[in-house]
Amino acid sequence: MSQVELPSNWQIFEASAVVAQHACDKIMALANQAISEKGRFDFVTAGGSTPNAIYALLAKLEQQQPKATKWRKWFIYVGDERVLPAGDNERNSQMLESHWLENSRIPKSNRFYMPTELGLQAAADFYRKVIAGVEFDLVLLGMGEDGHTASLFPGHSSVSLGGVVCETQSPKPPLERLSLSYETLSSAKTVMKIVTGRSKSEALHAWLDDQDLPITRVKGVTETLVMVDQEAIADLTDK
Repeated sequence: MSQVELPSNWQIFEASAVVAQHACDKIMALANQAISEKGRFDFVTAGGSTPNAIYALLAKLEQQQPKATKWRKWFIYVGDERVLPAGDNERNSQMLESHWLENSRIPKSNRFYMPTELGLQAAADFYRKVIAGVEFDLVLLGMGEDGHTASLFPGHSSVSLGGVVCETQSPKPPLERLSLSYETLSSAKTVMKIVTGRSKSEALHAWLDDQDLPITRVKGVTETLVMVDQEAIADLTDK
């Protein structure tokens, strides 16, 4: 049994905390590049434990190095959201606020959340207008144990209308979720995929076997980066 050969755009780090730090550093570099080139940084965020660790690092950086970037030029979006009441702790927007944006220099008017408290269709109508014409610089994605990303699940319909997908039968509660579509996520200059933890090993193996998974369908226009920790690849061997 030999070790699987990993693609050249994959970076392997010893622990999830190291993944988070390297992702934070890359985000800062991309932000400053975008601000220099076009005067703003349009960033689609993800939910999950490692993304939350990244947001905590960004919050710390804001406090310690307020001039590390032009924070007021950052524009924040979410890749997906659960249909739950406003302020629910399971909402991605709530996690963003609690881990990073609650005391951020990024203006509240630059934070574009999916208002799923209004219901799935109303939130979809709202977000179609929000993302229309936006040139995303970075999309951050995590991966579930089944290979899903955002709220795009294996074997589920992903009919896109105006760049968003309405999920009504999520395999994980709640049933209803709103997600950016594959096409919208893949319109970003850079897509950064974060995969950590031993529970992701089976899906990673399927990914490397070229199986059709939602996480594999999203690719950045300029670059697609994959950051993985040792735990996630510990069991990856050739058949």
